Amino acid sequence: TWLAKGEVHAGLEQKADALTAYENALRLDPRNPLAWGHKASLLLAFERYDEAVRACEAALEQNPASPDLWYDKARAQYRLKAYSDAADSLERATRYAPTDAKAWYLYGLSLDGAKRYEQAVSAFDRTIALEPKHGRAFYGKGSSLQALKRYEEAIAAFGQAAVLEPTLTAASLREGACLLELHRYEEAIAAYGRVLAAEPKDHGAALGTCDAYEALGKTKEAFEACAKLTTLDPKDVDAWVRRARLARDAGSEKDALAAANRAVSLAPDRPEILRLKRDLFVSSGNYKGVLDLCDR
Repeated sequence: TWLAKGEVHAGLEQKADALTAYENALRLDPRNPLAWGHKASLLLAFERYDEAVRACEAALEQNPASPDLWYDKARAQYRLKAYSDAADSLERATRYAPTDAKAWYLYGLSLDGAKRYEQAVSAFDRTIALEPKHGRAFYGKGSSLQALKRYEEAIAAFGQAAVLEPTLTAASLREGACLLELHRYEEAIAAYGRVLAAEPKDHGAALGTCDAYEALGKTKEAFEACAKLTTLDPKDVDAWVRRARLARDAGSEKDALAAANRAVSLAPDRPEILRLKRDLFVSSGNYKGVLDLCDR
């Protein structure tokens, strides 16, 4: 009766009442795997992950071949960042349900989290074989390939992820990072441009754009990208320092000094910033300013 009552409450989205009902059912029958399984699902919903793991383990004692229980246990372990444990649980889940794409996908994520990247790629490939339009699986595969420094393959995976999941701007962001590693700077700029078109305030894309332009020797464009960085995060000291250096290299001493002053105001005790400001004073002939900075 308590089990049935819990199922009714769960169907009505009355999760707290459902959990109470399942706990009452377990007081009467502590070995009921169905009640443990339902309780575990609710504990996951309540983000009580340690308890969810224990509930799954209790259910698995009675039903050790249940792929759903192994999957739920893995979900809780993954949330606890116990990635190796989650991967072990998912090895069992996929053994008992080899066509469950969601289990293979979480298996890939868990293996990636455990830094077992080669195995993660294989798990994502299994996901994609089952669901060829699983954009997130392509993204996960790309991330693992990137960690393995297999950049060409990662670029292909991220490109496919972006096609299947147009709102997943992280795919183009990662694609840009891989292109930078391969010194394909123009393509990297294009990838970052796609991110910024969708997310104009994406700091990583603005930073990558600046890196690519600077590597190409395009100082003016790099300065403009760096100016965007300081707009996005006015307290980013390193961005202000970089902006000052780029402005100096572009021949704009006024902009360079203004950026250096801002950097000094944010980090007055960093010697390399004071040295940069000193050099700007020297080049502009402000020797009194040089002496003051030398004193500091």
